[in-house]
This record gives sequence, C-alpha cells and structure tokens, in this order.
Amino acid sequence: MAHACKISQANLSAIEKNRREVGPRIALRLAAFMGLSPDVILYPNGYESEPEYKEVRERFTLIQPIVAKARS
Repeated sequence: MAHACKISQANLSAIEKNRREVGPRIALRLAAFMGLSPDVILYPNGYESEPEYKEVRERFTLIQPIVAKARS
C-alpha cells in the first residue's frame, strides 16, 4: 500500500497508529488505493461532525435573515 501510494512505510505506519494526521494529498492517494472517497479518510465521522463546520453553519444561520432582508 505504501509503495502504491508513494509514501514511506514509516509514514503509513504513523498514520495507521494515529501519530500523524492525513493531509488532503495523502488522503487522495489512500482513497484511490482503497476505492473510497477522500472524505471518508479525512472525516471518518462525516464532515458535519467537525467543530469548524458546525461553527460556520451556526454563524450562517444567524446572518441568513439579515442577508435575505438586504436582498429584498
């Protein structure tokens, strides 16, 4: 797997043991190898569960009425 994804065995091992975060490029390679979407690797619990996503959605909900009013 490491060879096919062009990453070192040490790097793959660190990812498997949660000692290294997976960036988007490596996630893309691992996903291609496993036939998955990179989202599954980057956000195993779904991106909707990420705090940053929730925070932005909450802020959007608060400003949405203001934006809609300004457009009318």
